[in-house]
Amino acid sequence: MAASAAIAEHAIGVAEAAEVRSAPRRPLRLAVATDGSAGAIVLRNLSRTGMMIECRTALERGELIEIAIPEIGMRSATVRWSDGALYGCHFDEPIPAAAISAALLRAEPLGGPDRATVYAMEEDDAAIEKLSLPARMRTIMGLAVLSWGALVAAAVATL
Repeated sequence: MAASAAIAEHAIGVAEAAEVRSAPRRPLRLAVATDGSAGAIVLRNLSRTGMMIECRTALERGELIEIAIPEIGMRSATVRWSDGALYGCHFDEPIPAAAISAALLRAEPLGGPDRATVYAMEEDDAAIEKLSLPARMRTIMGLAVLSWGALVAAAVATL
């Protein structure tokens, strides 16, 4: 019984140690340039000591990549872990806090519509603009009649 308790305590300690980070992470979504070996990369979070990236190119643990960080240029980082298309990387040298601020300012707003939603809304707007002149005139006249009807009804109701 004592052995299993010691194993459980060790497992909890390992899990807690995995959660400890040397620098706080800042969530963001920012497409960045690379040296070309990693293909297209999107920064998902960033700290002074590391980052999580999303990349369609398969990267190996221990692989060295070069990534362009806003305001400071190319920096090298080592891939530490992966989970599908997500990769945790550790910078060879810590980056300045100003670089994190610059990346946050250039990043897409989190929680906003994604690009597919924006493109769909633009297509809907384009479809509306493609209405023929007679169809637009009928729409305008119909809305005018409804507006006048509402005004007349309100006037009659006050009498």
